[in-house]
Amino acid sequence: NPNRLLAGTASGGLWSTDDAGTTWRANQDFLPNLTISTIAFDPRNPDVVYLGTGEASAGLVGIGAFRSTDAGRTWTFLAATSPDANLDWRFINRIAVHPSQTQVLLAGVTNDTRTLGGIYRSADAGETWSRVFCSRALDIAFDPNNPARALAGLDDGTLAYSADSGATWTRTARIVASPSGRVNTARAEIVNVADIIAGLDSGQLAGYATDVLEQEPPPANHPLLKHSKTLVTPHIGSRTFESVPRQAMRATLNLVNFLKGNPDFIQANEF
Repeated sequence: NPNRLLAGTASGGLWSTDDAGTTWRANQDFLPNLTISTIAFDPRNPDVVYLGTGEASAGLVGIGAFRSTDAGRTWTFLAATSPDANLDWRFINRIAVHPSQTQVLLAGVTNDTRTLGGIYRSADAGETWSRVFCSRALDIAFDPNNPARALAGLDDGTLAYSADSGATWTRTARIVASPSGRVNTARAEIVNVADIIAGLDSGQLAGYATDVLEQEPPPANHPLLKHSKTLVTPHIGSRTFESVPRQAMRATLNLVNFLKGNPDFIQANEF
C-alpha cells in the first residue's frame, strides 16, 4: 500500500498516514518511548516494520527497538535491545533489513556515553543480536542489488564495508579530513565569529548554519551574511527582542509569496 507511510520524530513519537501524506495522525502516543530515530520496513513483507529509539545528537535517550507485524499499528519490544542490559542500545541511529533474507538485520548504535557505539547484527528478526563491529555507525544500509554487500558511515570520517551480509566488516581509509564538518547553532553569540570565518576560509570547517546572529538586527555587511559557506535562517519565535521585527517581516513575506504562488524562502542571507 504505497499510500501508507510512517514518520518518526525525535521527541514527538510515531505518526502515520493512509493517504500518501495528505493527512497525518499520531500512530502511537503510548509507546514506552517517543524518541523515534529510525524506521525500517521488511522489503518482502511490508506488514513487518522495525523501529529504533534514541536521538544521540540531541541526547534524547531511547529504550531499544520494537517490531510490528501489522504495518505499524501495534508494536512489540525487542527485549535483546534493552539498554538496561546493554548500554550500546541507548541510541539507535539506523536499522537496515536484508533485501532477501529479511530475518537478517543490522543496527548502527551509539552507546550511553554518546562517544562509543558499534554495529550489531541479528539473524532472527531481532530476537537476538551480536556485536560485529566496534565503531559508532551513524548510518547503515544493504546494497539492494547485491545484499551480501553492506555499507556503514562511521563518525570518524571513514566507512565500514561488508561482503558477507554484515557478518564481518572492514574500515576504509579516512575519506573526510579531520578536523572537518559543519557547525550548526541557534545562538551565534556562543561562538567567535572571527574563528568561524577563519575556519570556513581555511577549509577546516565545511559550513556554518545559524538562525540568530550575535547582532540583531545584523548589519548589511555582517561577514556571515555574505559568506558562501553559511546558511542563516530566520528563527520565528525567538526570544531575542531585537530579532523579532526581522523575523516577522520574513514570515510576512513568506505568506505573501505563498498567496502569490511564489516559492517560500528559508535563507535569510539570500536577501
